[in-house]
Amino acid sequence: NHKEGEGRNMYFKDEFSKREKIAEDLSGIFRKLEMSPDVVACVGSILSCNIPLDDMLNPKALGKIMTDTLGYPCKVNSYPFGEKTSEIYPSFLATCNKKSSFRQTLTAMVNHGIKFGEKIQEMIMLTNFWDSKDFKEYEESFEILRRKYGIKISVILITEYSANIVF
Repeated sequence: NHKEGEGRNMYFKDEFSKREKIAEDLSGIFRKLEMSPDVVACVGSILSCNIPLDDMLNPKALGKIMTDTLGYPCKVNSYPFGEKTSEIYPSFLATCNKKSSFRQTLTAMVNHGIKFGEKIQEMIMLTNFWDSKDFKEYEESFEILRRKYGIKISVILITEYSANIVF
């Protein structure tokens, strides 16, 4: 049916334009935060994948994308996706795709910073969920890691329509 196909094309066109807007937002964020090329490459792979936007930060899908597109490991430690490595890189990339894993992801970031602080330059969380009250409990720990080790810590909220730095 011709009309059915048109509707599908509009969906893809719409999805494509949303990705373009998010890519544009992220590009500005990368420049502003002076992120490492490794993190930029990782996030670029996530964004350019063919997973629907609302499922883009799903850890199971991300592991497959990283392996397929980058021939993982790229020089980034990641959570909760990617292959295990004993190597500690200057960049740590965490993703969170639902409310139930928000605190868990923040805890993983703090623990990584405490354990490897002297080797880390930046920690980034990409999330599609934000809770100010929960984040407040971790803010002081992030501040201590920043002061003690000079780690740049950022949380980027990615919605279906945009990407913004929330911390």
